[in-house]
Amino acid sequence: MVYQAGGGGASFTSVTRPSFTADRSGVLWAVARKGMSGSRIVKYTLRTSTLSYAHCAPNYASTAWVDDALGAVVSTDPTGDPYAGECGPASVMESCGILYTGPLSFNLKP
Repeated sequence: MVYQAGGGGASFTSVTRPSFTADRSGVLWAVARKGMSGSRIVKYTLRTSTLSYAHCAPNYASTAWVDDALGAVVSTDPTGDPYAGECGPASVMESCGILYTGPLSFNLKP
């Protein structure tokens, strides 16, 4: 096991599928927490088996690393259900999107 996300009670935690970094030295994923603080993009460096963390929004439904300048490309879903296979009801469709995070600093504590 490389990582396990916790949650429960009045909060909901989802973890996106992992994506290789541009140089393939590691993988990263988002841990989106609804109902509590602490959403993170987590990077796992393969050679050193270390985890590092950067801030992210709680509505990230998918992530893919691009490069250091653009960061990750993410899809957002305001419904908070990354398993629905769609963005959500028609009333919130305009809130869904694909965007770049911009440069990320992996300097947060777990």
